[in-house]
Amino acid sequence: AIKKPDTEDSGIIIRNITMTLREYDSIQSRLPKEKRDGWLVQKLNRKSILIRQKYLHNMEAFEILLVEHYAHSFPAMMFFFLPLVAFVLKLLYANKWKKINYVGHSIFVIHCYSASYILMLMALFFGFLYNVLPWWIFGFLRKALVFVIFFYLYKAMRNFYRERRAITIFKFLILNLMVLILFIVSAVMLLVISLYRT
Repeated sequence: AIKKPDTEDSGIIIRNITMTLREYDSIQSRLPKEKRDGWLVQKLNRKSILIRQKYLHNMEAFEILLVEHYAHSFPAMMFFFLPLVAFVLKLLYANKWKKINYVGHSIFVIHCYSASYILMLMALFFGFLYNVLPWWIFGFLRKALVFVIFFYLYKAMRNFYRERRAITIFKFLILNLMVLILFIVSAVMLLVISLYRT
Protein backbone atom coordinates (compact mmCIF):
# COMPACT_ATOMS: atom_id res chain seq x y z
CA ALA A 1 0.00 0.00 0.00
CA ILE A 2 2.85 2.42 0.71
CA LYS A 3 4.93 1.39 -2.31
CA LYS A 4 5.40 4.14 -4.91
CA PRO A 5 3.90 3.20 -8.30
CA ASP A 6 6.25 2.39 -11.16
CA THR A 7 4.78 5.04 -13.46
CA GLU A 8 5.25 8.65 -12.44
CA ASP A 9 1.99 9.79 -14.05
CA SER A 10 -0.41 7.60 -12.09
CA GLY A 11 -0.73 8.88 -8.59
CA ILE A 12 -1.09 11.65 -6.08
CA ILE A 13 0.33 12.24 -2.66
CA ILE A 14 -2.35 11.62 -0.05
CA ARG A 15 -1.08 11.33 3.49
CA ASN A 16 2.45 11.14 2.04
CA ILE A 17 1.51 8.10 -0.06
CA THR A 18 1.60 8.22 -3.85
CA MET A 19 -1.09 5.96 -5.30
CA THR A 20 -3.52 5.38 -8.13
CA LEU A 21 -7.29 5.37 -7.83
CA ARG A 22 -7.35 1.56 -7.98
CA GLU A 23 -4.78 1.32 -5.18
CA TYR A 24 -6.71 3.79 -3.03
CA ASP A 25 -9.98 1.89 -3.49
CA SER A 26 -8.19 -1.40 -2.76
CA ILE A 27 -6.73 -0.03 0.49
CA GLN A 28 -10.12 1.34 1.57
CA SER A 29 -11.89 -1.95 0.86
CA ARG A 30 -9.34 -3.92 2.95
CA LEU A 31 -9.66 -1.63 5.98
CA PRO A 32 -12.30 -2.26 8.69
CA LYS A 33 -15.35 -0.03 8.28
CA GLU A 34 -14.51 2.12 11.30
CA LYS A 35 -11.01 2.87 9.93
CA ARG A 36 -12.07 3.77 6.39
CA ASP A 37 -12.16 7.37 5.24
CA GLY A 38 -15.52 9.08 5.58
CA TRP A 39 -17.75 9.73 2.59
CA LEU A 40 -16.56 13.32 2.10
CA VAL A 41 -12.86 12.48 2.57
CA GLN A 42 -13.16 9.63 0.07
CA LYS A 43 -14.78 11.95 -2.48
CA LEU A 44 -12.03 14.55 -2.03
CA ASN A 45 -9.24 11.97 -2.20
CA ARG A 46 -10.68 10.33 -5.32
CA LYS A 47 -11.09 13.72 -7.02
CA SER A 48 -7.51 14.65 -6.06
CA ILE A 49 -6.19 11.45 -7.62
CA LEU A 50 -8.18 12.01 -10.82
CA ILE A 51 -6.96 15.61 -11.12
CA ARG A 52 -3.37 14.49 -10.54
CA GLN A 53 -3.65 11.80 -13.22
CA LYS A 54 -5.36 14.11 -15.72
CA TYR A 55 -3.19 17.21 -15.26
CA LEU A 56 0.13 15.79 -14.01
CA HIS A 57 2.14 17.13 -16.94
CA ASN A 58 0.11 20.33 -17.36
CA MET A 59 -0.84 21.82 -13.99
CA GLU A 60 -0.98 25.26 -15.60
CA ALA A 61 -3.95 24.12 -17.74
CA PHE A 62 -5.68 22.87 -14.56
CA GLU A 63 -5.20 26.24 -12.83
CA ILE A 64 -6.49 28.16 -15.86
CA LEU A 65 -9.56 25.89 -16.14
CA LEU A 66 -10.28 26.16 -12.40
CA VAL A 67 -10.09 29.96 -12.48
CA GLU A 68 -12.29 30.02 -15.59
CA HIS A 69 -14.97 27.86 -13.95
CA TYR A 70 -14.77 29.95 -10.77
CA ALA A 71 -15.10 33.26 -12.67
CA HIS A 72 -18.08 32.00 -14.71
CA SER A 73 -19.87 30.78 -11.58
CA PHE A 74 -19.22 33.95 -9.55
CA PRO A 75 -22.21 35.98 -10.89
CA ALA A 76 -24.53 33.06 -10.12
CA MET A 77 -23.12 32.94 -6.58
CA MET A 78 -23.81 36.67 -6.14
CA PHE A 79 -27.37 36.13 -7.40
CA PHE A 80 -28.01 33.37 -4.84
CA PHE A 81 -26.18 35.46 -2.24
CA LEU A 82 -28.78 38.24 -2.57
CA PRO A 83 -31.61 36.59 -0.55
CA LEU A 84 -29.15 35.79 2.24
CA VAL A 85 -28.20 39.47 2.56
CA ALA A 86 -31.90 40.40 2.53
CA PHE A 87 -32.50 37.86 5.32
CA VAL A 88 -29.70 39.40 7.42
CA LEU A 89 -31.33 42.81 6.96
CA LYS A 90 -34.69 41.31 7.95
CA LEU A 91 -33.10 40.12 11.20
CA LEU A 92 -31.38 43.45 11.85
CA TYR A 93 -34.58 45.42 11.28
CA ALA A 94 -37.07 43.11 12.95
CA ASN A 95 -38.48 45.99 15.04
CA LYS A 96 -42.22 45.92 15.55
CA TRP A 97 -42.57 49.53 14.51
CA LYS A 98 -40.58 48.98 11.32
CA LYS A 99 -43.03 47.16 9.06
CA ILE A 100 -40.77 46.34 6.12
CA ASN A 101 -41.35 42.89 4.66
CA TYR A 102 -38.76 40.58 3.11
CA VAL A 103 -39.51 41.85 -0.42
CA GLY A 104 -38.74 45.40 0.71
CA HIS A 105 -35.36 44.31 2.05
CA SER A 106 -34.69 42.41 -1.19
CA ILE A 107 -35.42 45.51 -3.30
CA PHE A 108 -33.07 47.52 -1.10
CA VAL A 109 -30.31 44.91 -1.57
CA ILE A 110 -30.80 44.96 -5.37
CA HIS A 111 -30.48 48.74 -5.29
CA CYS A 112 -27.25 48.48 -3.26
CA TYR A 113 -25.91 45.77 -5.59
CA SER A 114 -26.56 47.98 -8.62
CA ALA A 115 -24.91 51.03 -7.08
CA SER A 116 -21.91 48.96 -5.91
CA TYR A 117 -21.41 47.42 -9.37
CA ILE A 118 -21.52 50.86 -11.03
CA LEU A 119 -18.95 52.23 -8.58
CA MET A 120 -16.75 49.13 -9.02
CA LEU A 121 -16.89 49.55 -12.79
CA MET A 122 -15.77 53.15 -12.34
CA ALA A 123 -12.92 51.97 -10.10
CA LEU A 124 -11.86 49.41 -12.74
CA PHE A 125 -11.98 52.13 -15.40
CA PHE A 126 -9.73 54.42 -13.36
CA GLY A 127 -7.44 51.44 -12.71
CA PHE A 128 -7.20 50.87 -16.46
CA LEU A 129 -6.43 54.56 -17.03
CA TYR A 130 -3.79 54.45 -14.30
CA ASN A 131 -2.08 51.49 -16.00
CA VAL A 132 -2.12 53.25 -19.38
CA LEU A 133 -1.35 56.74 -18.10
CA PRO A 134 0.08 56.57 -14.54
CA TRP A 135 -1.15 59.93 -13.24
CA TRP A 136 -1.65 60.13 -9.49
CA ILE A 137 -5.23 61.36 -9.89
CA PHE A 138 -6.34 58.08 -11.53
CA GLY A 139 -4.76 56.02 -8.73
CA PHE A 140 -6.34 58.26 -6.10
CA LEU A 141 -9.81 58.06 -7.68
CA ARG A 142 -9.59 54.27 -7.95
CA LYS A 143 -8.80 53.95 -4.21
CA ALA A 144 -11.30 56.64 -3.21
CA LEU A 145 -14.14 54.81 -4.95
CA VAL A 146 -13.68 51.84 -2.61
CA PHE A 147 -14.45 54.12 0.35
CA VAL A 148 -17.30 55.74 -1.60
CA ILE A 149 -18.95 52.31 -1.96
CA PHE A 150 -19.03 51.77 1.82
CA PHE A 151 -20.11 55.35 2.50
CA TYR A 152 -22.90 55.02 -0.07
CA LEU A 153 -24.13 51.78 1.53
CA TYR A 154 -24.17 53.45 4.95
CA LYS A 155 -26.11 56.46 3.62
CA ALA A 156 -28.52 54.14 1.80
CA MET A 157 -29.25 52.27 5.05
CA ARG A 158 -29.72 55.54 6.92
CA ASN A 159 -32.12 56.96 4.33
CA PHE A 160 -34.10 53.77 3.73
CA TYR A 161 -34.55 52.57 7.31
CA ARG A 162 -34.56 56.05 8.92
CA GLU A 163 -32.83 55.23 12.18
CA ARG A 164 -30.41 57.30 14.25
CA ARG A 165 -26.81 57.62 13.09
CA ALA A 166 -25.28 55.55 15.93
CA ILE A 167 -27.77 52.70 15.46
CA THR A 168 -27.26 52.75 11.68
CA ILE A 169 -23.47 52.61 12.06
CA PHE A 170 -23.78 49.69 14.49
CA LYS A 171 -26.12 47.77 12.19
CA PHE A 172 -23.94 48.67 9.18
CA LEU A 173 -20.91 47.07 10.90
CA ILE A 174 -22.93 43.99 11.90
CA LEU A 175 -24.26 43.66 8.34
CA ASN A 176 -20.77 43.89 6.83
CA LEU A 177 -19.43 41.28 9.27
CA MET A 178 -22.28 38.87 8.48
CA VAL A 179 -21.92 39.48 4.74
CA LEU A 180 -18.17 38.81 4.99
CA ILE A 181 -18.79 35.48 6.77
CA LEU A 182 -21.48 34.47 4.26
CA PHE A 183 -19.25 35.53 1.37
CA ILE A 184 -16.31 33.43 2.62
CA VAL A 185 -18.54 30.36 3.08
CA SER A 186 -20.12 30.87 -0.37
CA ALA A 187 -16.72 31.43 -2.01
CA VAL A 188 -15.34 28.21 -0.51
CA MET A 189 -18.41 26.26 -1.65
CA LEU A 190 -18.04 27.77 -5.12
CA LEU A 191 -14.37 26.78 -5.19
CA VAL A 192 -15.27 23.16 -4.32
CA ILE A 193 -17.96 23.12 -7.03
CA SER A 194 -15.52 24.60 -9.56
CA LEU A 195 -12.94 21.98 -8.56
CA TYR A 196 -15.42 19.17 -9.22
CA ARG A 197 -16.37 20.67 -12.58
CA THR A 198 -12.69 20.76 -13.65
